[in-house]
Amino acid sequence: MATDESVNKVSVDIEELANTSLQCTLSKNPPGKKGKIKMNIDEKIDSLIDAVAELTSKCDGTFQRVESMERVLENTASDITTLSTTVSELLRESSFNKENILNLEKNVSALQQENKQHKEVCMGMQNYKRRWNLRIYGVKESGPDKESNTQDILIKILSKVSPKVAHKLPDVVDSVHRLGQKRGDGHPRVIIIQFAMRLYGDTVWRDAKENHYWKENGLHIKEDLSSEEQAARRKVWSLVKRAREEGKKAGFRGGFAFIEGVRQCS
Repeated sequence: MATDESVNKVSVDIEELANTSLQCTLSKNPPGKKGKIKMNIDEKIDSLIDAVAELTSKCDGTFQRVESMERVLENTASDITTLSTTVSELLRESSFNKENILNLEKNVSALQQENKQHKEVCMGMQNYKRRWNLRIYGVKESGPDKESNTQDILIKILSKVSPKVAHKLPDVVDSVHRLGQKRGDGHPRVIIIQFAMRLYGDTVWRDAKENHYWKENGLHIKEDLSSEEQAARRKVWSLVKRAREEGKKAGFRGGFAFIEGVRQCS
């Protein structure tokens, strides 16, 4: 805006100077006024020169700003090109990483399935081995907890429960031990019995159900079930209980319930 005003001012001054010169040439003014007219012309010329100089200075500043803006635009264009290249590389890497993640997810899923199968196999083997064991509750502890002493006590108890296999018990009772640390409240710890032959463990288990010796001496016998089997039994216990109340044959095999020979689902 300042540049336009300067241009207008210069144009007006030139036009005014031309008119003044023309008037001075054509008029017949008195000789005394020539010095004054010449002074006015000099002042106009000086003013015109100053206006032109100001306009030139402003134009130079404008050109410098334009050049500066051009450099900024060039740098911006270069930055945009670099940014575009970087974004393209990131997109390629993202696509590559996405593919890797999908492959990893597939591998993890396969490993999880494989781990599940191995776990089921291990649990099956563990549960099968546990079927050779029995748990005895309520056998009092006396003196130091020596395994040999506990084993002798258990063999005597089992002989009263299953007298027909009493002579074989010293050979087939493979190991006997109590679980955990000795309690301070006087309650006896549970005893785990492992039989060398499952046949004798099953015999003791069946005989104990119909023997009154257990109740008379405050003893209890249970299967050595894993936590998973115990949880599975709890889920279907209501079905087994109701079936027994109805006079049906119902029981458990491992973690599964059977009613009238039919396996029940939890």
